[in-house]
Amino acid sequence: MLDLFILLFAPQSLVLVQMDGGEVGRVEARPAAAACDREAVRDFSAAVGEQSRAVGAAGFRVRIGHQGETLGVVSVDQVRFPEHLEHYRRVAETVARVCGLALANAGAYQRLQVAVAELTAARDSVRTLAGLIPICAHCKQIRDDAGFWQSVEQYVQDHTEATLTHGICPACIEKYFPGLGLGKRKEV
Repeated sequence: MLDLFILLFAPQSLVLVQMDGGEVGRVEARPAAAACDREAVRDFSAAVGEQSRAVGAAGFRVRIGHQGETLGVVSVDQVRFPEHLEHYRRVAETVARVCGLALANAGAYQRLQVAVAELTAARDSVRTLAGLIPICAHCKQIRDDAGFWQSVEQYVQDHTEATLTHGICPACIEKYFPGLGLGKRKEV
C-alpha cells in the first residue's frame, strides 16, 4: 500500500500507522527514519467524519477505513508538487476507501481461516458412528470391520467417545424379576 501512495504522490516521506481498536498499532515508514506523531494520528483517527486533513503546506493525512472503523492512517509529507495538494487529498481519499475495503476483506478472510481450522479440529476430535453396523438379531453382538463379534458396549466404547452405563428397563424387571413389583406401574 505504501508503494502505491509513493507512486501517486511522490512524497519525501510516508508513514502508515495501523490502528487496532482505536489504538495506534504497527508503524511502517518510507524512508524508515520517517517520524510519526502517534498522538496526532490517534487524534485524527478519532475525529468523526474527517476522511483527510492537510498537514503543513505540502502534506496530508488520510484515514483508511471500512464501515466506520479506522484500520489505519497514512501520513504523506512533502509531496513533489504541493500546488496540487487538494487534488492529491481527493485522490488519496478514494484510494484509502479501496484500501480499507481490501484490508477489511483480508481481516475477514483471516478470521474465516481461523474458524475453519477450529471447526476442522473440532470435527476431527469427534468420533461418530455412521453407515450400516451388522448386529446379531439374537445376542445383539456387533461385527467389526475385521469380522470379529463383540458386545454393543465394547463396540460403542471403541468407536465413540461415549461410555455406557447399565440399568434395567421396566419391561425386563417385570419379565425377569416379577415378584419385586418394580416393573410396569399400574395407572390409577
